[in-house]
Amino acid sequence: MSSLPMAAVTSARPEVVDLLDTPWADMPKTLNSMMKVVARITGLPLAHILGPRRTAALVKARMIGFWACRRFVGRSWHQIGTVGGGRTNSAVMSGVRRVGLVIVALKIPPETNGLDAMRLLWEADWPRFTREDLIEARRALRGAPSLFDPGHRLDLYSVSELNLAVKGAVE
Repeated sequence: MSSLPMAAVTSARPEVVDLLDTPWADMPKTLNSMMKVVARITGLPLAHILGPRRTAALVKARMIGFWACRRFVGRSWHQIGTVGGGRTNSAVMSGVRRVGLVIVALKIPPETNGLDAMRLLWEADWPRFTREDLIEARRALRGAPSLFDPGHRLDLYSVSELNLAVKGAVE
């Protein structure tokens, strides 16, 4: 038994803060917090998002989480993959690239804060991209300013991505 009064014991516990109630500017930008925010936005359990299942909803949530971790935390592909359920570098890169194409196709403004962007991405019906679209996007992005680099001024809309036009997805 503790000799502390009950009020002291309960007040010593940190308050649980809902990340969705936190303003974007004040939100902690860590790998774990980004994945937790995605789980809250999607309504899917974090354990399922990070798990091995590959249902469409879980894969979409996972890709949004990868994108948010890369865009707002700026960690390496390997670090994101480790936090993202032990995924490989190429799985993380593929997810981030796919979300980048969706952002361009949906014309999400670059000034949109991260929380709103994640909500828009989750609620939207994503256009289908062919394998050729993804290969062309990869070629177009080589050596160009990347929408994946944190701090890059043209984050969401580099010239190469706009010129890509994602064959039919934007029209």
